[in-house]
Amino acid sequence: MLWGFLPNSADAIWTRTPDLENPGEFLDTFDGPWQLQDLINDDTITALNPLRMNSKGMIAATGMKGGVEKLLLLVPMGLESHRFGRVQHREPFASDVFPVKIPLAEQHDPERCPLIINDDNDDHDSIPATPYPEDKDDAVLGSTDDDVVLVTLQKFDVLEQGTLEFTTSSNADIRLYKYIQDQDVLTAIPSLPLTLDLANPNPQSPLADILTDEVSFYVEGLNANSNLELRLILKNASGVEMTRKTANIEIMDTRVIWLSAQSHGQLSETVVKNKLKTWFSGANIVRRDRDWLDEDADVMVPVTFRLSELFPKDDNSAHSSWRNASSADISDIFSYLSIQGDKQIYVVEDLYDNAGGIAGRGEGIMIIPLENSPKDVIAHEWLHAFGDIGHICIEEHLMVGNGQGEPSCDKERGSDVREAEKILFLNN
Repeated sequence: MLWGFLPNSADAIWTRTPDLENPGEFLDTFDGPWQLQDLINDDTITALNPLRMNSKGMIAATGMKGGVEKLLLLVPMGLESHRFGRVQHREPFASDVFPVKIPLAEQHDPERCPLIINDDNDDHDSIPATPYPEDKDDAVLGSTDDDVVLVTLQKFDVLEQGTLEFTTSSNADIRLYKYIQDQDVLTAIPSLPLTLDLANPNPQSPLADILTDEVSFYVEGLNANSNLELRLILKNASGVEMTRKTANIEIMDTRVIWLSAQSHGQLSETVVKNKLKTWFSGANIVRRDRDWLDEDADVMVPVTFRLSELFPKDDNSAHSSWRNASSADISDIFSYLSIQGDKQIYVVEDLYDNAGGIAGRGEGIMIIPLENSPKDVIAHEWLHAFGDIGHICIEEHLMVGNGQGEPSCDKERGSDVREAEKILFLNN
């Protein structure tokens, strides 16, 4: 937590102290003596009396500066980042559930707040296309778009002069959206930094609500940045920076995984294209990290699955039985794909035993049915086809499955992947 101090003279000085709930190197006890670090002049001030806090969180004390006793007014500021993802709207009470806040001790470690460049296609724009559609192409955060990090600024009502500013170390690398309760589609804030004149606050400022409540913003990644600093800055009436609160995030670039497809000749091209949009969007679920703090239970994978080409439909007169592929047809379809060499996905209407997909393990080819295929089918079959791994019987794991001569598994399939599978996605 940040605190500033303002002496009773013209030379305004602000400072940073540890979180009062977790005393650190500058704070021994509330009764003193304790010291504050002067950010402006890089020296320390010793407080002479115990802390006194008012109802708004402002703390008063006296201290020595340059041999002169001064009144210190300590002002709370708060900026906290949350883990990757959107606020969820929950029934039956329609309450908004915020992503988990990153622990205070880790707010300045960018690797603990990772964000992936928003280059996938959660908007379900038509594919394949040139240029390929990316969610960051427009300045709108759609209802299905979750490649963002939430940042919350705490209520600030203790001063009536000076300026608050919210900015970053590289504004060109991000886009900012103000969180509005129960509103899924948001429009980006046109430019940064955001400012609020505390003496004459503009009600149209995105920061205006901070005077009465906390304010949250979504951060969307546009360019890779290994250490982007978020900054909440307080300036005095003359525009001089007095203090700031910061948090750090990492914006990760992605590995693009291109796959091409062909469908059986008797299938509707429109239906196949719509399914491919769903499947490729669903494959990108591996970009999320559901568990986050649970270490290896689920990890974030910075990849983007894309459809490079949808080839013309095959000759259905030659392969008429493949539309509803039986177990006897599988080896023929795999042989066909292997000979073709430029197609990794073959789309049929359905597979034997209601299978949701099947892959040539280690062969870089897969068969996906229009019926019974889960949204994450491409990511699952990709690990079979390109990672050369079998099913993994772990609750909520992406690779939960049955069949293909493997032992039966009674776990629920989810979207979790672990570090070993992440390495396969990034390197195979």
